[in-house]
Amino acid sequence: MRKIIVFIALSACAPEGFPDDPVFSDPAGLEMPRIAPLDQIVDAAGQPNATEGAEAELQARGGALRSRADALRAQPR
Repeated sequence: MRKIIVFIALSACAPEGFPDDPVFSDPAGLEMPRIAPLDQIVDAAGQPNATEGAEAELQARGGALRSRADALRAQPR
């Protein structure tokens, strides 16, 4: 009984158009899955690492925010 329940649950999860028995289906009738383009990933791999520049920028912004916070705290109420 448990196997039947699992089979029915897994059958409901199959995408629309999926053959009932893909193992014994005609391979010519099966659709090839589309692969997303990889051009952006390959292009980004050739770029220099921007981590060092971003870290310096974040440190500078953090320093500016700390100085603004200190100036606000120093103001009389």
